Amino acid sequence: MNYIKNGVISLLLVQFLKLSLVSAKLEYTVVVDANKDPSSLNCSEDAFITIMDVSVKSEGYCKSASCIIDNSDHVVLRRLCENSTNCLIYGSNFSSACLLEQRRFDLSYLCEAPISLDCSFESDLLCHWEQGTDDDFDWTRHSGKTHTGNTGPDSDHTTNSKYGFYMYIESSGKDRNDIAQLISKPIVCKHVQCLTFWYHMYGNRIGSLYVYKKNRTQMDIVWERHGNQQNQWREAYMNLYCDEEFQIVIEGKIKDSFQRRLGDIALDDIYLFEGSCENGVKIICTFEDQQACGLNNAFDEPEYLSWTIEQDMATANGPAVDHTIGSENGFFFHLKSLEDSGKGRLESSLITFIGPKCLIIWYYIIGNNANNLTLYQMSIDGKREIMSVHGDTEENWKKSTISVYIALNDKIIIEGSIKQIGSISLDDISLSEGACIGN
Repeated sequence: MNYIKNGVISLLLVQFLKLSLVSAKLEYTVVVDANKDPSSLNCSEDAFITIMDVSVKSEGYCKSASCIIDNSDHVVLRRLCENSTNCLIYGSNFSSACLLEQRRFDLSYLCEAPISLDCSFESDLLCHWEQGTDDDFDWTRHSGKTHTGNTGPDSDHTTNSKYGFYMYIESSGKDRNDIAQLISKPIVCKHVQCLTFWYHMYGNRIGSLYVYKKNRTQMDIVWERHGNQQNQWREAYMNLYCDEEFQIVIEGKIKDSFQRRLGDIALDDIYLFEGSCENGVKIICTFEDQQACGLNNAFDEPEYLSWTIEQDMATANGPAVDHTIGSENGFFFHLKSLEDSGKGRLESSLITFIGPKCLIIWYYIIGNNANNLTLYQMSIDGKREIMSVHGDTEENWKKSTISVYIALNDKIIIEGSIKQIGSISLDDISLSEGACIGN
């Protein structure tokens, strides 16, 4: 293999491997001779290869005036080398007639080490994020309260003070459905990535907050929230899978309302790290966003009741306040019977992270010991009970802590049984790494 001074790998097929990583770029060229297989593309351990383009030099290598490379060869090279630190190239990997005729190709590629997208916005720089160019207005870096009352945070999340900074969209003076976007530098990765950030959506006319995964051809929504989420910072987290180069787009959207000024949305403390969000990260369901966190009603029997996400303001027979924020405006999962008896079952989605875990659940039972709440762990070996509690004279939020060992694709089943008029409510369900320690 011969290295040219400017560092480009020459394979007589000029294969430009464009690296979409986010830091200083190193350019290489190598000559790949199919008669001396294989040739190697190499980057350092913290850098990656990405395919850009394929072409052939016209310096007598091919008899034809021009050499058109089949798209299949581009695909082959991307599959061989993208998202890798090194790969081997063989002449037999190619099918284009021109390449097969000459057996020698020029191949160019870039190595580029990734940079961090973590950002607390305490610096006046946006880290490795940029304002969108195809949106309607920009995100604003700000500290303290926003300029309009009854919307936006009073402080940042990082320092919890009026001196700390965050990003927000100022809704005053905007048109309905206007959007503002923050866009990351391109990302190339080998393994699943976990994106986390804190958001604040408070006001009577809050619009929407979206996270997109943007690749070469499309943008897919990977997370979204809509409407008033109360006056507090909340954490979001999501897994991003590394199938190809992508960018993260965080988009705030103004609500279609005549009172758009009460719709400020804020963002702080963005972190992106390698590994699944479930690995070592506490998963907690507060239901404040009115999302069920993968818990679904199971109607195995016709008489089964439905669990619903409620708040005291809409529930006549339930807790006076939720557990998360201790307010009648807070949300919780609720099961009630309009008659003397009934049963409702929730099933979790399949759990894909295994090992010892700590399951914590807060519950509120109205009614005496005739009403009960039971949790089961469902695995390929069957169903086993892991918790059972009954109602008593003390109607308040109570905590149950359970150590469980999760096998791949286990489920958690939550079953409420009401045998006299009353209700059962759930809130703040969490599943974290390791067995429970104490209470």
